[in-house]
Amino acid sequence: MSRLTTRRYIVAAFLALILAASAARLLTFDRYLPYIDHNDEPNTYILARIWRGLETDAFMARLMDGYPPLYVEVNIGVQRLVEAVSTKPWLGAADYSYALRLLAALVGIATTLIVIRLGWQLGGPVAGWFAGLVWGLAPLVVENNNYAISDPFVYLGAAIALSAAVDALRKRQPAWTLVSLIGGLIAVFSKYTAIAALLPGAIAGLALVLRQPRRTLPWALAGIALVGGAAVYLVAVYGAFDLSIQEAQRFRGDGLNMALSPARNLNNFLMALAPLGWPIWAVTVGLGALAYLASRRQRRTAPLWPIILIVLPYSTLTLIMSASATNAWLDKMRHVLPLTLPLSALWGVALAQIALTLADVGRRLPSHWRSAPAAAALALVAVIAGWPMIAGALQNVRQFSLPNTRALIRQWSDVNIPADGRILMHPTGDLERTWNRNWGGYGGVQTFDWWFTDDPTVSMPAEYAAQGITYFAVSDADLAMRYTQPAMVAFLDQLTLLKRIPGAPDHAGPTVSIYRMTPPQNAVWAEFGGEIALVGYDWNRDSVAPGESLRFRPYWRMLRPPSSNYSVFLHLTTPDGERLIAQADGAPGALQRPTLAWDDRDELYLGGEFSLGIPADTPPGTYALRIGLYDFITGRRLALSDQADTYRLNVVIGGVVAGPGS
Repeated sequence: MSRLTTRRYIVAAFLALILAASAARLLTFDRYLPYIDHNDEPNTYILARIWRGLETDAFMARLMDGYPPLYVEVNIGVQRLVEAVSTKPWLGAADYSYALRLLAALVGIATTLIVIRLGWQLGGPVAGWFAGLVWGLAPLVVENNNYAISDPFVYLGAAIALSAAVDALRKRQPAWTLVSLIGGLIAVFSKYTAIAALLPGAIAGLALVLRQPRRTLPWALAGIALVGGAAVYLVAVYGAFDLSIQEAQRFRGDGLNMALSPARNLNNFLMALAPLGWPIWAVTVGLGALAYLASRRQRRTAPLWPIILIVLPYSTLTLIMSASATNAWLDKMRHVLPLTLPLSALWGVALAQIALTLADVGRRLPSHWRSAPAAAALALVAVIAGWPMIAGALQNVRQFSLPNTRALIRQWSDVNIPADGRILMHPTGDLERTWNRNWGGYGGVQTFDWWFTDDPTVSMPAEYAAQGITYFAVSDADLAMRYTQPAMVAFLDQLTLLKRIPGAPDHAGPTVSIYRMTPPQNAVWAEFGGEIALVGYDWNRDSVAPGESLRFRPYWRMLRPPSSNYSVFLHLTTPDGERLIAQADGAPGALQRPTLAWDDRDELYLGGEFSLGIPADTPPGTYALRIGLYDFITGRRLALSDQADTYRLNVVIGGVVAGPGS
């Protein structure tokens, strides 16, 4: 194979990898928005608004005091940019989160390119491609690299620090040490525990000072001034040593013991390998070490000194610092991904060394078979390691494109129920921040308040309603894991289910339900045209006096999909229907949801509150409130089962309501 052909294959392979890595991020960064599903995203969003003078949240200001400043400033810049270009009448947290996540995705693509470069620097194009495969496509990396938090900037800064330091050593160019230190400061100013990112530039600078002091010294002094000035700013100006964020308090409490814990370090090391799988990594690196020893005689080995001087010290300190912050698991993967960076590159270097050794073996074969052993081995590894990543990336694209049940239930509530009371929820449940504008990204027109309890059964539903707690929102997972009281079944039986939105496979998120604490004041059953049933109603009092208003709210169920957009009419007439006293017309349910949009037989459709003013000169007596449904375009009324076109309720003006009629 000619060099030109080989070069074309290499270019095509890297382009395919970069395009796949970009697609994996750009197709999933907006996962579940407008619902914000990451707990930490609102922290810096709110802190940025506090810095801008737009929020006065004393609790959050104290909680986030001393937070690394870089990402807060980035957040401020993105907020201002979104406000400058947006044409929306108002912006919410989800709008800013969208832009910040897009930025994180772009930063992740840039990090992938640098990881590819780092692998190439250490072991050639094979090492670069396989290192980029892990960072570019592994679902655990992509998912954590797409959040609107500071960590994507930590990964970018660490990748710059490592790659530039290797360049400084290999090219003996001290200017690269300054680039490495800048990358390290990007990481540290995004997260203090990323201090290991300063090691590569410092080690490279020291090595070059020893080799070529006259040429390197000015750059070394510039690097010392840069890092020293940054440290003075953080300590003396910004007050980083006085920070009260949770991680700092944990570190001051037992940080050293956690950092030196063998169990925590081993756990975090294995978690850093989770995007690839530690067995694959361990086997490959072990075989790569054997291949290195076997190939030393042919001098076909990748240089080890950049790994020993740059990668290993960085990896060791990064591991220790991660252990001081967390005992990582899948939900905390972001804390160990700075270690995944060099481990991915080492895996690529091991594969490159194996390929070199197999190429030596192939020299003994006929010319057209010489590259076969190395090509076959790399293709096998690409399939074994790459296919699960590609399958996972495709699954993420599908999963993250599904509507989230939390976003659906709050969209439904904004349209279909009045904000006439608080929503009861579990304080740590699946729905606890669903209607929170800052923390959950809720952007509805109506504002819902909430109340938390871990045991709803301590009060009766009517007691909650009397306290202004009108609704109860819960997921099936909450019922199974959090609301486990024996009395919970009886409590739910007393509630009125309004809406239930199922989870998988059609939606992301848990199955969620929202109940009303009390049923309709009056239960009835009147079927209109076999399409819609009036199942209950509320009204403001048991009697109405002349000059007052009768307020009426109907409750409906769908019997089959309505064939038209119907309107409801309320006619208050004399008993014989000859004289109209008052009337009201409108949509049976929410204005934004006409009957053609009704699609759920199990949903209870709440009507709007109608008000019928009773003329002051109306004689006391019994009157008829006639309720009907009609097609607004044609005027055709839906008939009841007895062929009547209205359902009648008796109203006594100046006395007592007699009850349902016919």
